[in-house]
Amino acid sequence: MLKTLPRPSAYSQLDFWVDEAIWGHRLYDEQTPWLCFMEFLGVLNSEYQKDFAFNEQSYNTLSYNPYSRIYLRNLLFNNPYLEVVYKDYEDHRDEKRAWEEWTKLAQQSFAGLNNEYPNLIYLQSNFEKFEYFYEAIKFLQNNTIEGENNKRWSSQFIFPYGKECSIRRSKNYGR
Repeated sequence: MLKTLPRPSAYSQLDFWVDEAIWGHRLYDEQTPWLCFMEFLGVLNSEYQKDFAFNEQSYNTLSYNPYSRIYLRNLLFNNPYLEVVYKDYEDHRDEKRAWEEWTKLAQQSFAGLNNEYPNLIYLQSNFEKFEYFYEAIKFLQNNTIEGENNKRWSSQFIFPYGKECSIRRSKNYGR
């Protein structure tokens, strides 16, 4: 009788770990140049964090853990109820109600978290209005690489903005 392989610890937070264990993080048959480049950036970032970027210690030993950013993926690609909440928000402009409705729906719908729902309250404190949160999500969704595809939410990618591209908050932010 065949024994099943145990789930690797690097994939403890993912429901779809088998796909990544077999095919890799972003590589697959008929890969596009954009996504090959994204894979390269992911490997480079992982190696840079370990001070090994472009410096392989011995031949053919490269190993890395891709950053799945599962919370961000849920926010951007597994968040269809954001539209519903925003349409309702446009009618009533009640900040508290919009955040409560969205948080409740997100808690019920986010996936790949092994029932460990993240505390997303910090998002409300980082956006002056629910509308600004909605606009930020829409901006990032519009930066999806090959956005006209039918891939599942866990296989979508946005342009690789680095920390140097962060927006500095000011009194006029969002206005």
